[in-house]
Amino acid sequence: THTNAVADLLESYGIDDPAAGNGVGEFTDPELQNAYDDLVSRGAESLVAALEDGAYIDEMDILDLRERESTTPAIDNLYDQLERGSRNHLRAFVKNLEREGVDYEPQLMEADDFDTIISTPTEQGTGDGLGTGEGKSDGQGNGNGRGNGGGRGRA
Repeated sequence: THTNAVADLLESYGIDDPAAGNGVGEFTDPELQNAYDDLVSRGAESLVAALEDGAYIDEMDILDLRERESTTPAIDNLYDQLERGSRNHLRAFVKNLEREGVDYEPQLMEADDFDTIISTPTEQGTGDGLGTGEGKSDGQGNGNGRGNGGGRGRA
């Protein structure tokens, strides 16, 4: 869903997708490819390792998204939605690690920021939705945060 939302935004602005033609797990950037390969290898060791890798990736995603700035509302909206998704994913990974008896410590984020995210409930989207419309259509429009957007769409 997240990848589709980014691809749709790139298309709407006439920007070539730098990942076009890449398969799952294939990256043009060698650093990303190495990081992906390392995380997949480590995550294959155990359920706990996979959950820890997932939490790490979402920490990285949150920080990366916060570094991005734009002057375009559609892009800012997408960044906000992607960050909200990553915060929710981080909560889920940490909760599942706790079920496995592991107390996850943040690897990249400041402890206070991490604790604030973990201590708040799962966030539901409000406002404009971008993404897959639960079997309806892809598009931008008034959504419920689950990507149930109307407007410019494909059936």
